[in-house]
Amino acid sequence: MDNTEGNIGKRFARYKAGGGMFGWMLLRSEFYTGPTFHLEGNRLVHKDLTGTLADFDGLAERLDGAKAEEEVVVTLENALPPTYDRAIVHAVGLNSPKHKIACGFGEAKPLIPSMFAKTARITTYGDPVYLMFPDDIGPNHNRVDPEVEVAVIIGKDAFNVSAIDAMKCVAGFGVIIDYADRGVQLVDVNQGETGIKRFAPFGQWWMGKSGRGYSPMAPTFAFVNDPYELSLEMDVNGKPQQRLTRIGDDIFFRVAEIIEFKSHRGGLYAGDVIAMGSTNGVEVEKVLSQPGGVANYMRGGYIIEGRIPGVGKVRNMVVPRDYQKAA
Repeated sequence: MDNTEGNIGKRFARYKAGGGMFGWMLLRSEFYTGPTFHLEGNRLVHKDLTGTLADFDGLAERLDGAKAEEEVVVTLENALPPTYDRAIVHAVGLNSPKHKIACGFGEAKPLIPSMFAKTARITTYGDPVYLMFPDDIGPNHNRVDPEVEVAVIIGKDAFNVSAIDAMKCVAGFGVIIDYADRGVQLVDVNQGETGIKRFAPFGQWWMGKSGRGYSPMAPTFAFVNDPYELSLEMDVNGKPQQRLTRIGDDIFFRVAEIIEFKSHRGGLYAGDVIAMGSTNGVEVEKVLSQPGGVANYMRGGYIIEGRIPGVGKVRNMVVPRDYQKAA
């Protein structure tokens, strides 16, 4: 089923321009070919990279009213994530009934959202995802586990807002893959390094979720009428790993609820990202829900691709921690 027709409006990409500037591009079409991609469209406006974070304030309105100036092609060499690389990702844990059940935690809706921050720099299509440990350190390390999620890009500072007004703070919707090293994130306090059986009371959630390259985003984002009609897809080495036809069929807390909740607990700033949580099909589910379960965690050379049809996609390779990207 195609949920994109009539639901997705203008789409934009952010790219490097000359002289320490970046630009926004209105997309006409997109072409992905193997490990490379090209985005065709019209350049809109430049913003100074050294400017203040307020450059993202009111982004949706400014882009919606901007006029195209000239043709431009974005490639792997000049693509940028749709927000600045040091933006905070506010992630929602266990926001999917299917994922929660698959982890062995039951189907009951949590009383409040479970949120954590990812402090990894935001990367984009083609950037590497680094393992945390040397490959020879042992089988209980490098338990790298990806999840594709809807990314909500905040376009206005949000403090103490109501759910009714929350969507006014959204610039658009994008694609993010939330990577975690489960050996760092979750610790079995009874078995130490020998296995993961339950959530530890002092688990290193933010650390396990904040490895180098652990927050890649598609370079595109879109205006979306109904985000709950979007679908999620993730492949590992070209094979389907996660599929969700309609996000609205597998979610506990919706976007407005999350914005309201976080805005009353420290707030959100323009440029921040909310990762809305993923569906089932995550490797850690095999370990948490099945005695003796074995997960196929990501290894060096694995290629992971996450997509939201009509919005964009992001594709990255997992590499050793001492990998040096070619200049």
